Amino acid sequence: RMSLHIAVPPEADHFPLSCKQVAATIRKHDPDFEALFHTTLLPQLRLSLASDPSTWPDRRLAYLMLKTYEEVLPVRASAAAAMVPEPSGGRLEQYDRLFETEHGQPRLPRVAEVAQAFGLDTARRVSGPARGRLRVQDATGAPRRDDFWCFCAQRRMYEVWTKELVDDLAEYLRARAEVWDLVVNDALVEPLTVMELGAGDGRLSLFLQRKIAANFIACDSGAEQIKPAFPVKRVEYVPALYQYQPHIVIVCWMPHGEDWTRSIRDCPSVQEYILVGPPAITGHAIDTWSTQPRDWDRLQLESIEHKQICRCDSAEAVGYSQAVSFRRGGGTRRAAAEHVIECKCAGLAAFRAGHYLEYGPLLRSLTFFAHTYFSMW
Repeated sequence: RMSLHIAVPPEADHFPLSCKQVAATIRKHDPDFEALFHTTLLPQLRLSLASDPSTWPDRRLAYLMLKTYEEVLPVRASAAAAMVPEPSGGRLEQYDRLFETEHGQPRLPRVAEVAQAFGLDTARRVSGPARGRLRVQDATGAPRRDDFWCFCAQRRMYEVWTKELVDDLAEYLRARAEVWDLVVNDALVEPLTVMELGAGDGRLSLFLQRKIAANFIACDSGAEQIKPAFPVKRVEYVPALYQYQPHIVIVCWMPHGEDWTRSIRDCPSVQEYILVGPPAITGHAIDTWSTQPRDWDRLQLESIEHKQICRCDSAEAVGYSQAVSFRRGGGTRRAAAEHVIECKCAGLAAFRAGHYLEYGPLLRSLTFFAHTYFSMW
């Protein structure tokens, strides 16, 4: 077991090294420590201090990272196996079959399959401030060793992509593509481009591309050393934005303490970006998740959040991961198009629920009228 009891003096603000420099130095000796610090030790420190360490100045946080590493280094060698053990009973391959077909092809399990396999109660979803109190330890205070946590750690899985979650995200993106066609792309000559930054093994983009007629680009810097199982372009996020000029950007589990959203908003082609993950340990708590950017609209994607499962979930509670959309403001014309598409989506949802009669032709006529009317502006 590792404990974190370090007093950070005020003069640490003038520490000579930055977080990136310290992380690069540590990575040479212990590639896993940086991830351990952000996902386990830093949340533990956040609970015991009066302030959030992720909001500290960069030099102060760098000092904390180095001192933490020096403190736990003597026990790292013996504790490494205990921190990320295999699931009990040698069930690793059994769990792998949830995400692969019998022929070794990737598949999306259903939420019920994941919940049943790992003993998760999806009805017990946390809400409000409780979503920031992540369960990284068991009831005794020791690091979690349950099968779900161990499996996600072994397979470097942060967000569990299920059929329901990907279907809902695909439906959302399909509606956003219609807004793009009505407002921005009147001539319909430029297809919607969706970029996933920090794509890891590329699984999400692969399944979304099978469901939507859009151009999907999965990019990852390779810093986490996750072996891509699907096509992923090895490029940093800033060059990727300007090289491929995406219209919608998806970022899942942004590295803790970093904020990519400013660069995303500065890219002129980006009309919307979607953040996925627990705000407590992804991105920057203020700049990434809480700040309301000027000329951008923030929207909590609650319909998608109800299908999310992440590695921080457990048998006691699920729902720590969130999905938030930030849309570039576009004036009256965009607002009118947004309203048309939202009405259409609501009507289709109601029809699927069996509450209304078929009126698809009417909706298509309404969309055609709106498109014609907007083109005259």
